[in-house]
Amino acid sequence: MTTPGDQEAPSSATGIARAADRLLTGTPNDRDHATAELLRHIAATYNRQDDQLRHLARALPR
Repeated sequence: MTTPGDQEAPSSATGIARAADRLLTGTPNDRDHATAELLRHIAATYNRQDDQLRHLARALPR
């Protein structure tokens, strides 16, 4: 049985991972590297995160 959060996870987690990759284009600074690492962690563990963190993670790359 899947929950609504499980159904949204693949596209949301993928979008967050893509945002992390975009941060590292050009000449990324230390903050860009740290943010990308955090976003990648959230994307990798998206199904285990609570709704508030999921919402913040989706908003961060915008």
